[in-house]
Amino acid sequence: MSLMTAYIKPDCIHVFADGAFYDTETGILMRVENKICPLPGLNAVFSSRGSSPAFAGFYAAVAAFSFEAFDDLTNALPEVWAVFDALMGDVGCEIMIAGWSESRARGEVYARATHAYSKWGGMSETGATYRWVEGGVSFGVDGRDWPEGDPTEDNCAPMVAAIEKARSIQYDLHCGEQDTENMGYAIGGHIQHVVLGSHVMGTEILKVWPDVIGEPIAPFRVVAEPLAA
Repeated sequence: MSLMTAYIKPDCIHVFADGAFYDTETGILMRVENKICPLPGLNAVFSSRGSSPAFAGFYAAVAAFSFEAFDDLTNALPEVWAVFDALMGDVGCEIMIAGWSESRARGEVYARATHAYSKWGGMSETGATYRWVEGGVSFGVDGRDWPEGDPTEDNCAPMVAAIEKARSIQYDLHCGEQDTENMGYAIGGHIQHVVLGSHVMGTEILKVWPDVIGEPIAPFRVVAEPLAA
């Protein structure tokens, strides 16, 4: 399980995700990409955990409709999920959507899980849609480790520290979908940060980890520094 989390403020949403795509059997890092993906024209983004095909699947599900705003998408989520589920078949995942509602003048986060780890992040019912309109939303950072106060202060230093701790924990790479767990490190690559508000969106990479493609994610890897001449 990788990481996606958000913090909703009165005037914007901060969204965070790692960049690791890994083999669920070996834990080997296959590639590193941005996993907070914009939904063009909707002033919204989404991310996913649990299955890499979910990214293309959710894009395709949203593209099947002619939405003009974030509110159009949220009003039609049951229909979007139906298309998405047909594309994904039996493959489980989590989808988190963050966007700015013009009609309600606020940021909102929606999430849904279809795999056995649906209880993570407070989603107790598999296949149900959950909504948050304030505070923190966390998938991959234990609630007990959530920063006190505003996690976006000091260039998001409190949030980065919480993500670093989450990165040091092993997770079931099978996402609870198989009879036996396959424990390994799952948060890697980098920390992507997106700020989303009313007609405003910006993205940056807060931190890059020394993970190596073709090797398992190694949170405690020590990188040797050359001595000065």
